[in-house]
Amino acid sequence: MSPYRALTTTPPLPRYERSTMTLMKPDFRSLCRTAAAMSWLMFLPAASAADPTSIKICTYNIRMNSPNDGPDVWPHRIDAVTEFIRRHDVVGLQEVTPTQFVDLKQRLSGFDSYGLGRDDGDKRGEAAAVFFRKDRFEPLEKMTLWLSEDPQAVGAKSWDAAITRTMTWIVFRDMRSDAKFLFVNTHFDHVGKAARLNSAIQIVRVTRQNPDNLPIIVMGDFNCTPDAPPYLKLTEAFRDARLVGRADESEPNSTWNGFNEIVPGRIIDHIFVNDRVQVQNFAIHNPKTAGGRFASDHLPVVATISLVNPPPADAARP
Repeated sequence: MSPYRALTTTPPLPRYERSTMTLMKPDFRSLCRTAAAMSWLMFLPAASAADPTSIKICTYNIRMNSPNDGPDVWPHRIDAVTEFIRRHDVVGLQEVTPTQFVDLKQRLSGFDSYGLGRDDGDKRGEAAAVFFRKDRFEPLEKMTLWLSEDPQAVGAKSWDAAITRTMTWIVFRDMRSDAKFLFVNTHFDHVGKAARLNSAIQIVRVTRQNPDNLPIIVMGDFNCTPDAPPYLKLTEAFRDARLVGRADESEPNSTWNGFNEIVPGRIIDHIFVNDRVQVQNFAIHNPKTAGGRFASDHLPVVATISLVNPPPADAARP
C-alpha cells in the first residue's frame, strides 16, 4: 500500500482546539535594512514561463452554478473563468458543481482534472476540483478526504459545520524535472468556527506525515482572514505565499467581492507552502467578463513557484 494511502487513517480530532499562536508586529526599520541589503535581487532575471522549472499555481472559488445569480449566472461567466484557468499550470477550484465540471473539462482540452462530489464521493455536490496541464504533470496518487472526525466517511460532516466539506489530495510528478510534490485543495465551512479550526488541524496533522519529504502546497477558500485561528494554525506548519513571494502591489488587497465590489482587507483565499517550495511571485487578480462584471464572487490567488531540492541524505549526520 502506498504510504500516502495510510495518511487517511488519522486519529480522532478534538471537538475544539484553541490556537495560542499570536501575530508578531514587524519591525519597520529592520524590514527596511533587509530590503536594502537584498536590493541586488531586483537585477536578477524575473521568473517567467520561459523558466522551465517554474510552476504557475492558482486557487479560485468560481462560484457555484446558481440560477439565482441574475446577471452573474454561470453562462455569463464561463468564458472569463475558463480563459483565466488556461493561463496557469495547476489550479485548485472550489464550488465546482457537476455541470460546471463538465463545462470546464470540455473547454480545457489541454488539462486533466480530478475532484469528487462532496455528497456521494462521485458526482453529487460541489467538488474541490483540481485542473492540471496533462502534458506536464502526472498524478501518482489522488484521493478525496472529508473534513470531519472520520476523513474517509463519504459525505461526513462534523463539529458545527453547516455543509459537508472536503479536501482534494494529489501527489504529482512534474515530467519536466521528475520532481514530485503534494498538492492539497480545500474549501472550509462558511459558518462553523470550530469546523474551520478543526479542518486546519486535520490538514496540518495529515500533511506532517510526509514520508518522502515532498514539497507541499495547500490552497483553497478557507473562509477566514489572516487574524483568525484556522489561519494561525496553518501557519504553524506552512508559510503564506502572500508573505514570502514578490507581491504585485497594484493588485487588490482582498479576495472577496460578492459580485458587488471588492471588500478591502477581506483575504479569505490563501496559498500555503512548506520549506521545499520557493515562491517567486504572488498576486491577487481581478478577471472580468466581456460585460465588465466580476468573473466570480471571489478573486483568484496566483503564485509562481519552484520546487526546492531536498538536503543531501547525510546532511543531518553529525
